[in-house]
Amino acid sequence: ASVGTYTVKLTANNGNNCSSVVSKTIQVNALPSVSFTGNNVCQGTATTFTNSTTGATSYSWDFGDGSSSTLATPTRTYGTAGTYTVRLTATSGSNCSSVGSKTVQVYANPIAGFNASSVCAGTSLQFVNTSSGAATYAWDFGDATTSTSANPSKTYGTAGTYTVTLTVTSSNNCTNVIAKQVVIYATPVADFSNTTECQGVATVFTNSSTGATSYNWTFGDGNASTTTSPNYMYGNAGTYNVTLVANNSNGCKNQITKSVTVNSKPAAGFTASNVCLGSAVNFTNSTTGATSYNWSFGDATTSNSASPSKTYAAAGVYNVTLTATNANNCSSVISKQVSVYANPTAGFSATEECIGKTSVFTNSSTGAVLYSWNFGDGTTSPLTNPTKAYSTAGAYTVSLTATNSNGCSNVTSKTVNAFANPTANFTSSVVCTDNTTQLTNTSTGATSYSWNFGDATTSTATSPSKTYAAAGTYVVTLTSSTSNNCKATVQNTVVVSPAPVASFSANEVCLGAATQFNNTSTNATSASWTFGDATSSTQL
Repeated sequence: ASVGTYTVKLTANNGNNCSSVVSKTIQVNALPSVSFTGNNVCQGTATTFTNSTTGATSYSWDFGDGSSSTLATPTRTYGTAGTYTVRLTATSGSNCSSVGSKTVQVYANPIAGFNASSVCAGTSLQFVNTSSGAATYAWDFGDATTSTSANPSKTYGTAGTYTVTLTVTSSNNCTNVIAKQVVIYATPVADFSNTTECQGVATVFTNSSTGATSYNWTFGDGNASTTTSPNYMYGNAGTYNVTLVANNSNGCKNQITKSVTVNSKPAAGFTASNVCLGSAVNFTNSTTGATSYNWSFGDATTSNSASPSKTYAAAGVYNVTLTATNANNCSSVISKQVSVYANPTAGFSATEECIGKTSVFTNSSTGAVLYSWNFGDGTTSPLTNPTKAYSTAGAYTVSLTATNSNGCSNVTSKTVNAFANPTANFTSSVVCTDNTTQLTNTSTGATSYSWNFGDATTSTATSPSKTYAAAGTYVVTLTSSTSNNCKATVQNTVVVSPAPVASFSANEVCLGAATQFNNTSTNATSASWTFGDATSSTQL
């Protein structure tokens, strides 16, 4: 039981009661005093054994996992977590051994793991922690920022490849580290400029984005486009919030919204009547919302008046364009056709006649369908080729208005003379067959005369004389003519009486007695007696 030198005596006896004694000295050496410590560690970390044994000169370690060591102060890294009974056999120089054991706890390490997708700069990246056995977490995002959240999110402001390290620690203060690279894609920069246009004019969008490969536009009116730099025409004036989303091949996007103003345009409008050549076209401007106007009349002439009038030089169909502009320099254009109808050509000829005779009017107008004659004496006619007998001599201004199917008229006037008729009249003496009849012309206005004496004889004398060969009643015709060949005719009856034959008888009587005169004349209707003594009588 105690260290020391002991004399051991052995007495050996046989059956015969014979005995023999032997003695030896036994040295009982001291046992080593085994003592050691070993720290509890995490899996994969070396356990350091501190040997405080005394009295030993050699050591044999059994680490409890099938491995051993003869070092005085060994270290052991366990590959598997668990509880290990470590035995130390310490042997002295006397070959005395002592065994000591202790339990060493090897803690399981946590398993570090996480998932993270590549994202675009400026977009929140969510880290999904897949670690197990951990109690705390330490993230290093590779850009000098950290986090202790289990599942942190991180927004990188700059594109690049970042090494993200996750250190997980268990409740036993065991750690595990994992590092992964996270690619942060560059985010495109969206930007654009635009023209300020008018309603009905395409707004030009100029895309100044960088780092993008595709684009999405929304124009603020429900319509969209994927064109790089679109031209877009708004249907209505107003202010629109236009958004441009710039996308790259990594799915990164950036957007910008700007207000785009579309100015209202005036509503151009006008009315104009078709006219006849030579008449002014009056343009009535019905435009609203304009401050200035420009007219193009279709014949290379223009006007800036609000409601101009225009007289065209030639007939035709003209395209009239009104450009109305407002204070924002927005314009509206309207075009209409204006017809300028050709006027007919009025023309006529007329015979000049004597009063009472019909003047014939021959219409030589062209391009007309209706005619209106004014004969200058208060009478009119709608006939194409009328006739007219004037009742009073004079110079008449005759006008012809020729009208075409478009209501266009042309007027021409001429002086038409109605010549005065002469007056025909004459007187004749009462004559007998033995006398010359004197025809006295009392006509007026005539320059020539034609006589028919009723006996197949004629004369052109002004006041002829005529001796009829036989008594009778003759119808004498006088035709008086003017220099314009106007005529007047008159007939008078001329009675040519037989010449009387004077004859008488008288008885011779005594002085103081009445003489009886017997008138035996023939063809006599009156008598004139002179009795030779200065007395007379008219008794037949």
